[in-house]
Amino acid sequence: FDHRLVAYLLVAGAVANAVLVFSSRSVPREARPLAVTLAVLVGLQAVLGVVRLLLAAPFALSLLHQCLAAVVLVAALGYAWRVRRA
Repeated sequence: FDHRLVAYLLVAGAVANAVLVFSSRSVPREARPLAVTLAVLVGLQAVLGVVRLLLAAPFALSLLHQCLAAVVLVAALGYAWRVRRA
């Protein structure tokens, strides 16, 4: 339950971040696609987690969930690096 709650909060935070980036003048324009990409990846990760749970955690989906988590981490680090350099 805690894992899902944190996932929902992360999705909401990633979407809110993407919306705020588009309305902010202090964030470089190059960061906008990265913010949207991160929000989409976090959303996909949450959807994949729910599907995995509903299908009783088959190995292939569990592995895909872990791999996507690594992709989300890399995307978040890239986004943070790009925004920080502004």
